[in-house]
Amino acid sequence: MGTLEEILSRLKALETENGKLRDRVADLEAQLEKAQREGKQQAAPFRKPRDQRKPPEEHKKPGRKPGHKASFRPPPSEDEIQRTVDVPLEACPCCNGELEQRERHEHFVIDIPRVKPTWTQFNSESGYCPNCKERKCSRDAEMPSLATGAASVSFGHNLVTLATVLRTQAGMTFRRMKRLFKEWFQIEISQAGLQKALGRVESALYPTHKEIAEQVKQSASVHVDETGWWVAAESHWAWVAATANCTLYVIARSRGHEVAEAMIGKEYQGCLHSDFLNTYSPLACKKAKCLSHLLAHIDKLQRRRETVERDARALFLDNLKATLQDAIGLWHAKSKMANEAYESQVARINGRMDALLKRRPRDPDNLRLCKRIRKHREAIFRFFHDPDAVPTNNLAERELRPLVINRKLSGGNRSDRGARRTALLYSVYATLRRQGQDVTNAILDAMYGRRRVLINSG
Repeated sequence: MGTLEEILSRLKALETENGKLRDRVADLEAQLEKAQREGKQQAAPFRKPRDQRKPPEEHKKPGRKPGHKASFRPPPSEDEIQRTVDVPLEACPCCNGELEQRERHEHFVIDIPRVKPTWTQFNSESGYCPNCKERKCSRDAEMPSLATGAASVSFGHNLVTLATVLRTQAGMTFRRMKRLFKEWFQIEISQAGLQKALGRVESALYPTHKEIAEQVKQSASVHVDETGWWVAAESHWAWVAATANCTLYVIARSRGHEVAEAMIGKEYQGCLHSDFLNTYSPLACKKAKCLSHLLAHIDKLQRRRETVERDARALFLDNLKATLQDAIGLWHAKSKMANEAYESQVARINGRMDALLKRRPRDPDNLRLCKRIRKHREAIFRFFHDPDAVPTNNLAERELRPLVINRKLSGGNRSDRGARRTALLYSVYATLRRQGQDVTNAILDAMYGRRRVLINSG
């Protein structure tokens, strides 16, 4: 038995520990209740929680904002009108009475016709060349193949290009494409036939894909991210490397740094933007870490503690969040500030961060967050003085979204060859779109051999 003071001190310590444990239990109970409630939801599992949604009165209304010029489709010119239909009104449609004060009105309808496929017969010639010692055959630019006999029927460039656009831009599965071609174009085509047709597009776009990969390695700044993928029901990873005007996708079995290194090159001289995954640590280039990931993690911790009283733990997260948001705001305002004023604000933000990191939080989540920021602080705030760095990795997140949608619709690929084809087609499509090119016409140029490399240099 100790003295009365020792017993009271021990009792006070136990009460403090008990209070923390009660807070922890309340936090875990709230998380469990939320997980059980979300598990029973039938749809939209990735939508925002109810407490984060905007109320109906704050939803965006249709049309442009008040005070902005109205937007509408202008009527066609006389040369654009192919058909005119008169719709007379002889009498009242209700009582069949005579009408007075007659007026004439004009209505314009733009529509697409039901397309009937066209068949073209190419009569080529062939002959044996004694000099080359092989048989030669004449060929037209619109001929996809020189095969004869049972393989003499093939799909034209327009059909294959449309299938490519539907696959990449619309994210349509082969089963749905098969139904679309049958119902709208009266063309019977199997899913295997569509995949084989896309193999021709893959060959035509290979030089462009090779150029994209080379431009990524030569870029001054690159954003890299990865997400899960499936190939033949086995776990793989879909990677993206996005620069100022190029996007490169790779589907690989590994999530290791070797994949990222192969995408950007071993001797990469630019700035690599990424999240805080340890995969990127072995890469020797300069790095910039994403503040959006930090802010999202802070929001997650704050939502966990909404059920408990606000204390020093919550205040620490509030101050850290405000400091990171001010840093992003300062970067956006840099172009409008004098250099001396900008450096003064940078020093102020660094001082606030120093004060926060000097603490040793007792909360394990806050402690881990502090350790992460200390470890990557140079990369987190590299955007202050490096013109090649930006505060977030949002570019890679946005460019990865089309593959995420494709994964949700198709479940991935059935073979490694299909995975390589998916990565190539999406790389070329995303790059052409970001460079403002007409994707359909660009792919047709490659199919007809009018252009070997489709993207702009640099």
